[in-house]
Amino acid sequence: RAFSVIGPYGSGKSSFALLISAILSKSVAPWADESLKQLEVISPLLHDKLKNELGAGERGFFPIILQGEKSALDLVLCQGLLDAITSEEFDTRWVPKDLIDSVHRTLLTLETGINGPSDVIDLYKKASDHAKAASYRGLLVVADEFGKFLERSAEQGDVPDLIAAQYLAELASSDPDAGILFIVLLHQSFRDYASGLTQSQRLEWNKIQGRFKQVDFSEESEDLYSLIAA
Repeated sequence: RAFSVIGPYGSGKSSFALLISAILSKSVAPWADESLKQLEVISPLLHDKLKNELGAGERGFFPIILQGEKSALDLVLCQGLLDAITSEEFDTRWVPKDLIDSVHRTLLTLETGINGPSDVIDLYKKASDHAKAASYRGLLVVADEFGKFLERSAEQGDVPDLIAAQYLAELASSDPDAGILFIVLLHQSFRDYASGLTQSQRLEWNKIQGRFKQVDFSEESEDLYSLIAA
């Protein structure tokens, strides 16, 4: 339930991220419905599997979309959560005020060191619990251009800056009840971004990468739908 999707520049990963977000969140998007119709023609079995997995009565996953930037990952995760649960684009009536207040306080204190990555991940767990109580499947967290976080960390030699990714991937993968899907999109593998680091730092990066199931991005439609079903 934690995936790293790797593909070259211009291969359509960002468009795919929009597609997977629309399908898994059951958003009202005619172009996504058209893609599902195409899937039904190409692979009826895969289409039925996806439909069954999403369920008929549930609301899908609540989407949190992050854009890579050369900033601390825990800050971007926290800001992305705050933006999503206060967005006017989605139905956020299920979000309690105390959760919004907690996310806002954590965001303000992250740079001071009072809070850290584990506090951000706790907020994601609480948000997922509230979402599931409101009939969502949980949270869908998609980080596009994730390599920018890796570039920043490599430039600073700051492995702990990526700990938030490790914690969130561990939560998504090890606890089925957490209700979290975590997908990062990159142009190359983790180790390629770490070429300038020391041996011990590269080993730490390998541990983080090991929390993700690596998927090579392909423009073939059947491969894309298989990735969605995974």
